Amino acid sequence: MQRAIKASVKLQRRTNSVEVPQCPVFRPTPDEFADPFAYIKSITPEGQAAGIVKIIPPEGASDGIPVVPPPPPPPPPTRREIPARR
Repeated sequence: MQRAIKASVKLQRRTNSVEVPQCPVFRPTPDEFADPFAYIKSITPEGQAAGIVKIIPPEGASDGIPVVPPPPPPPPPTRREIPARR
């Protein structure tokens, strides 16, 4: 049992490094980004190797792409009021 506890403590130790590795950054041209889904599919191998990528779209790339509005705020919490006795 003691060996199991010591082994689990070893697995819980963290490194002191606070540096986060950089992810690949892509800056497509307007022609490459004309079909955003095709562009994303074309960079999939790099994204899978890194785990995450950052795509900086070209100027004006959001033209014609619908912007999804934020969801409405949640309703206020329900209050339960107890009538006063008379």
